[in-house]
Amino acid sequence: MAELNNIVCIDDEPDIRGLVKMILETVGNFTVKDYCNGPTALEALKNQTPDMLLIDGMMPEMSGMDVLKEINKMEHLKNTPVAFMTARIQPKEKEEYISLGASGIIEKPFEPMELPDLVRSIWEKAQSK
Repeated sequence: MAELNNIVCIDDEPDIRGLVKMILETVGNFTVKDYCNGPTALEALKNQTPDMLLIDGMMPEMSGMDVLKEINKMEHLKNTPVAFMTARIQPKEKEEYISLGASGIIEKPFEPMELPDLVRSIWEKAQSK
């Protein structure tokens, strides 16, 4: 099985991006690249193949779902697990995320020290499919 090392986090909130990056790098020993919005991330992802993507569900300019729709068009990212990080977790939204190919959902607010294990478990579940 492949190993989880490189993670991309897309979130418009600087505090969330900073927290996710710090926790995943220091506690989880991952490498994290973070982007503040969908268009910036999509441009950068043309030349990257991360092991996993963490996408905020609600962002200005481009929603997390719209970002995932564009990622799904990128051949080199087709099998990359995606987890949505969102506070909006109604059953309808959850179904939409999963139907678009999301591997999991991380509910905000999350417990920072549990984040590396949560990310790893979503990634491992996606690998076993």
